[in-house]
Amino acid sequence: AEMARKISKIILDDSQMTTLQVDSLLNQVTARLSETNYDTTISVTVAHSATISAVPQLPDAIVELVQNAVEHHDKPESIVKLVLTEDGDMISIKVVDDGPGIPEMQRVILT
Repeated sequence: AEMARKISKIILDDSQMTTLQVDSLLNQVTARLSETNYDTTISVTVAHSATISAVPQLPDAIVELVQNAVEHHDKPESIVKLVLTEDGDMISIKVVDDGPGIPEMQRVILT
């Protein structure tokens, strides 16, 4: 729950917005994660490259989300997907894994 609050604070801080290429952003994230000792398969799905306005710490927040998914996984090898979707002017980057999910109590705090 503490990590979720930290990530939310990073993402919602619009005082330092910058322009980022989404495909480069996700490649940067996967490169940083490949340097870890995790036994994880990470895949990236991007329909096409897009430019977004975001805080410079967005890659850090995504890395934290993926690390959290891996650390709380209940299988020897985990699968994590970074999925980019577009809906009009809104771009979403989802971290999807095949783990047990977030406990109900923590989901209530996050939403």
